[in-house]
Formats: sequence, structure tokens, C-alpha cells
Amino acid sequence: MFLINQIIKEINACLKNGCYIAALTTALTLPDICGKVEYPNDGNSSRYKKWYFLSTTHMSILFYDILERLINSIILKMRI
Repeated sequence: MFLINQIIKEINACLKNGCYIAALTTALTLPDICGKVEYPNDGNSSRYKKWYFLSTTHMSILFYDILERLINSIILKMRI
């Protein structure tokens, strides 16, 4: 979990410094990282889909919500 927390801190630092593309691309890597942790033996596409489904239905609801808010925040700041 330390890695995820560090990545989220860095995304927030990018947002504070106006590095919106870096923040967005980093935020979009989080589902793949989490999928790798939960499904280490599956291929990229398979684990991403499994984790995404899991995150929207069970254990990772809170994390999915955080990711969604991060991405929405990045997109909003890019438009301003």
C-alpha cells in the first residue's frame, strides 16, 4: 500500500505544480498496478479487467472513488 500512497502523493504534487498531463498519465497507471498486485499471474488485459470489475463491485470501492475523483480533478484543471 505504501507504493500506492506515494503515487497518489506524487499525483497531487503534479496537480499543485500544474503538471496535468503527468498527473493524468500517472493516475491512469493505478488500475494496472493494483491489478498486478491482485492478479500477478494474469496478463495485462485480463488483470486490468478483473481489477476494474472488482473495484467497481466489491473490495476496492473506496480506492475506485479516489481514482475517479483524481482523474476528474486533473481533467477539470486541464480545462481551466
